[in-house]
Amino acid sequence: MDREERLIAKKIGALFRKERKRLSMTQNELGHLLGLSQAVLSRMEAGKIVPSLIHWFRFCDLTRTPYDQIWNGGSS
Repeated sequence: MDREERLIAKKIGALFRKERKRLSMTQNELGHLLGLSQAVLSRMEAGKIVPSLIHWFRFCDLTRTPYDQIWNGGSS
């Protein structure tokens, strides 16, 4: 990943973590709903990998997060 990709991955990861905690869910619970393992979700929250578009849209639907949240004021 280049510098910009790492920054985006960290921003997305922070948003995933914030929303998961807001919903009082564990990584296992959210991972199950998204079709991901706890380990993969942990890596996403840490900013090491980014979700696929399918997982991003599922996450947004589950958490009622606008699809463009990451560009319009998402967590940093």
